[in-house]
Amino acid sequence: MPYTARFTSAAVAALLLSASAGPALPADPASALYAPYPLSAGIQAPRPTLEGVFRAPASPAGEFAVASPGEPLQAGPTLLGEIPVPTGIETSMVTYRPRPGATTHTSEPSPSSAPKSSSDVRSVSQLNLGYFVPDGGLGTRFDLGVRGGPVIANTLQLGVAADWMYRTETIERPISSRTGPGGTPITQTQALSRATTNMFPIMAFAQLHIFDLLGLKPFIGGAAGYQVLLLHGEDFTTGKSFDGTFGGWGWQAWAGGSLPLGGSARLTGEAFFNDASLGRDTADQASGQTIHETVDGGGKGLRFGVAWGF
Repeated sequence: MPYTARFTSAAVAALLLSASAGPALPADPASALYAPYPLSAGIQAPRPTLEGVFRAPASPAGEFAVASPGEPLQAGPTLLGEIPVPTGIETSMVTYRPRPGATTHTSEPSPSSAPKSSSDVRSVSQLNLGYFVPDGGLGTRFDLGVRGGPVIANTLQLGVAADWMYRTETIERPISSRTGPGGTPITQTQALSRATTNMFPIMAFAQLHIFDLLGLKPFIGGAAGYQVLLLHGEDFTTGKSFDGTFGGWGWQAWAGGSLPLGGSARLTGEAFFNDASLGRDTADQASGQTIHETVDGGGKGLRFGVAWGF
C-alpha cells in the first residue's frame, strides 16, 4: 500500500511538471482568461486558467501541499505528520452559582480571635481582700468582697456587690508572770469579755472604666443597698451576753485601677468609703418600753483583688 501511494504521487508530480513546461502565462492572470488557445487550424478558443491555485514544492516523501486561494506558500518543505499550530488563544471565565436551596460553608473566626467591638457585652467577676477601719476607732476589720455583672461597651459595668467585714476582740487581764526554762517569760491572763462583729453590705453597683493608659485602667464606682451588722458579746466575769442585729440602708464609693495579669484576668486595687446608719428596735428591760438603738457603720478602707471576664 505505501508503494502505491508513492507511485501515485510521482505520477501526479510528473503531470504537473509537464504542464508547467507549456506556454508561459502572461504577467496579468486576469488577461489569461481571454488569451487565444489554438485548437485547430483557423479556430481559436479562450484558454482557461485556475486563478489562485498554487503549486507547492514537493516534500521529501513525494507528496505535495496545496495551498488555499489567497494563502502564501510555505518557505520550506512540508514533512509528513506536521500539524499546524494555532496562532490564536481563546479564553473564557467560568463562574459558580449555588443551586437554589443549597447551603454554603464559610470559615468564621473563632470567638477568641475575633476582635472586640465597642458594642460587645461580657460578664466580669471580681474577688477582693482588704481591710475596713470604722469611724470612732473601734478597731480594723477584715474585709472580703465579691462583685459581678455585665460590662457594656468595655466601659460601664452594672451588677451586684457583697462584702463581709469581720472582727473579733477579746479583753484580757494579766494575772501573773514568771520565767520559764531557758529564761522564757510566761504571762498568765484571764479573759474578761469577747466581742465579735460581722457586717454584710449587699448593694447594687455601677462602675465606670475611664480610659486605658498602657494597660492601666482607672475606674470609679458607687453602690447603694442594705447593710446588716451582727454584734455578739460575752462578759465572763458576770456571765452575761449580748446579741444584736442592726440593719439599714447605706452606700459605698470607690476609686482604683487595674493591671493585666494574662488572658482575661486583671489585678485590681481600690480605696473605698462606706457610710450607713444601722439600727434596731428593742424593749427596755427597766421600763418595758420599745426603744430604738443605732450603730454608725461609716468608715474607710483598702481592697485588692482579681477580676476576670468571660
